Amino acid sequence: ATCDGPLYRDKSVAVIAYEKEAEAEANYLADICAEMYYIPYYKDLGRLEPKIAIKQDRVKGISGTERVEELVLAKETLKVDGVFILRENIPAEQLVPGLEMDKGAIKVNHNLETNIPGLFAAGDCTGQPYQLLKATGEGATAALWAIKYLDALKNQEDKAQ
Repeated sequence: ATCDGPLYRDKSVAVIAYEKEAEAEANYLADICAEMYYIPYYKDLGRLEPKIAIKQDRVKGISGTERVEELVLAKETLKVDGVFILRENIPAEQLVPGLEMDKGAIKVNHNLETNIPGLFAAGDCTGQPYQLLKATGEGATAALWAIKYLDALKNQEDKAQ
């Protein structure tokens, strides 16, 4: 939401939340959006801005022709311009055993290399700030270093032959 939220300034959005941490994102969106709907898939709601309409319902679908137009719930349909689905991700260290982490983010060096040779990481998975520009720049940088890494491997193979 902090990255894409400004695209929905003065518009109507919904947050489908699978964990309590989504409340901070919803509160942020409530400050910039005209209408804000919150559909929690967990219990024990925390502090949400009064402007947020909480819908204790289940999502049946998201519809629209060229863009999001409606969020279809079991009991009603909401007219919205955007939908944010905020759910827990699988931790990176579970996807890649032995991957070194730092405060919940993948630890990388200046070249965006992880502790595992040939594995590079970029963007949100490497920590804050969670911004499109950071992810784009780091992605391009990681791709360039990955190409250099692969070229070096190829040169080693060529020399061995």
